[in-house]
Amino acid sequence: MSAAGAPAALRGYRHQALYTLFRILTEPPTRIFQLEGLEDLDILAQGGTPLELVQVKAVEGPLTLSALAPEKKLAFFRRVLARTAIYPNARERLVSFGPFGAEMVAAWKESGPARRTVLERMKSWGYGPADASRLLARIELAEVASADIETTVLSHLRDTLVGIDPNTTFDLLYAWLLVAAESRTQVTRATLVEKITAIGRFLADRSAHHRDWYTSIVPLENAPGAGDRHALAREFYRGVGARYDHITAGVDVVRSARLAEIDLAFQNARLVVVHGASGQGKTALCYRYLHNFAPRGWAFEIRLVENRRHALRIARALLGHMNAIGGMAYIFLDVPPANLAWMDLVRELAQLQNTRLLLAIRAEDWRRTTFYGAPLEIREIELDFNAPEAKSVYDQLTSVQPPPHLLAFDEAWSRFGRKGPLLEFAYFVVQNETLRARLSAQVRRLEDDVRGGLMTASELDLLRLVAVATAYGGRLMLDRLLLRVPLLAPRRTLELFEQEYLLRLGTSGHVVEGLHPIRSELLAALLTDETSASWAQTAAASLSLINDDDVESFLLHATSRRRAEVGPLLSAVNELRPETWISLAGVLRALLWLGVRDYVAANEELIREARAELSGGWSLAVNPDLGNLKAVTGESYGSFLDLFPFTPDDTRRAASVYYSRLSDHTAVTSMASAWLAVQGQPILNHRARFSNNITPPADLLPEG
Repeated sequence: MSAAGAPAALRGYRHQALYTLFRILTEPPTRIFQLEGLEDLDILAQGGTPLELVQVKAVEGPLTLSALAPEKKLAFFRRVLARTAIYPNARERLVSFGPFGAEMVAAWKESGPARRTVLERMKSWGYGPADASRLLARIELAEVASADIETTVLSHLRDTLVGIDPNTTFDLLYAWLLVAAESRTQVTRATLVEKITAIGRFLADRSAHHRDWYTSIVPLENAPGAGDRHALAREFYRGVGARYDHITAGVDVVRSARLAEIDLAFQNARLVVVHGASGQGKTALCYRYLHNFAPRGWAFEIRLVENRRHALRIARALLGHMNAIGGMAYIFLDVPPANLAWMDLVRELAQLQNTRLLLAIRAEDWRRTTFYGAPLEIREIELDFNAPEAKSVYDQLTSVQPPPHLLAFDEAWSRFGRKGPLLEFAYFVVQNETLRARLSAQVRRLEDDVRGGLMTASELDLLRLVAVATAYGGRLMLDRLLLRVPLLAPRRTLELFEQEYLLRLGTSGHVVEGLHPIRSELLAALLTDETSASWAQTAAASLSLINDDDVESFLLHATSRRRAEVGPLLSAVNELRPETWISLAGVLRALLWLGVRDYVAANEELIREARAELSGGWSLAVNPDLGNLKAVTGESYGSFLDLFPFTPDDTRRAASVYYSRLSDHTAVTSMASAWLAVQGQPILNHRARFSNNITPPADLLPEG
């Protein structure tokens, strides 16, 4: 906040602002302050009557009479005399940031030679003896120390919501007071508090801006895609996850009907959710919509939402940007598997009327979503790849160069099997083979390299672990993976597999993953068998290597899709001792969902009977006390229908019979309870998981 080296006038303005803030913060809150009114600072009563009129000086060296230019027609002394009759009760104060000259101090203090000298000098400037004496009696001299006032002001600011950066706050308040001085706007304690609050919001926005822009929040620019278009096309049709570069390069398939569907949905809602199975082109479709429909410069992608606090910070950054520029913002979030923090972000952004939110999410994750509390309408678009859409995709892919291996769409659709994800169909049309066939050929070649001594079995083990984990939403921690699967030249192995489109390193360099869940699922099937390397054994081995954020997603998907093979995986879960809270919570939730699934399976026949007899009321009849609430509340009712007196007696009796036939509900939580009972407290917090994990020697890690 120092003004050292600044021009004299600027230094004077800063001292004037500093003194004004000091008085506002230390005077009663009913006072009104006006800069550049009758004086540098006017302090007024509620009705506008001047209580104190202050001239502020900050000069080099002691302040003398000549520095006040008393000879001028509009000098401070003449202004004081002119308003004495108008405001006889107003205090006149001369404030100096620094000492007054010895002559002035002596003249104002008492009669004597110094006062006579001053009176004579004032006479030479045109002041009569009575006026000169009146000025000496009326004007109060007040010497202030800049450091003391600065300390007081900064102390007050530190106690407010801008306390983290009081110096920047003063600079902003200084600019505000300059504008107030030019416009002669009156200021009160209340308006100062409002301004401090606004500055607090700005500082929070700025902090969020620096922390999240181009990391968590990425503006989607409509410039041509970086890199060679042919390389991007080859990458896109090999099943690599879609990027915005693919869209700007024009290598994607434009699904006009789906784009129109999204645009229509936005006419009726501000949140549009595109959901479907992996490989149905959700991300590419959303990118294409933003490219075609969002105004230039107003499309943003949220790359990562870690937790509620991070969601609030992202929302603050976007809010600050939009408030500064205005306009309608299109915000896209490609929801990672099992991620729930996105709901907090949507709730925050829902409060901004000038936003449109576009989400791409897996069907299973959308079904698990319990979304509430957001004051906005939601429209869903479910992607299900069918023959009409396949025909449109085929026509676009073959419009420039008809494929030599296909005569017409009917042949392509028939050879494809008339079902499957869009990603595989596009690969089949473009590459003259199915994605499964291509990956199968790659795996056979790698296996031959192992047999021929050109590759080690450990390298194939690494690829198998990555494929099995990524197929169900799990990224592997690179340091843990390399410790488990020792490689002679890990950097070269990873480069080779990346060039073959078999895996990739995460942007942070800490995780390794497959290029797409569909590719990973196909690879996992090709690399596992029931004899030498089963899927169940590989899944169990990968569990301790999975990134903490992904443990829940992996367990949920693996146990739901591989019900008959989860024995070894659950054994690995029982041995798992998470080091972070997020991993512990993920395992616990997955075990609870697994308990619910098994409980429903055990009572499936009973549920079917209840639905047939009781129709819509079956869920109230067959509603087990999974939380054991009766033990806590002491209630003794059976099914929920017992709580409603208007329930017919025959229905009540039927419900009681069904309820009595339910299996023991404690089985739902038994796995989770048993596992939790042997857990200790995690030793790491969520953010420390990279820095505190065991790290292999530097020469084992890839560059970067």
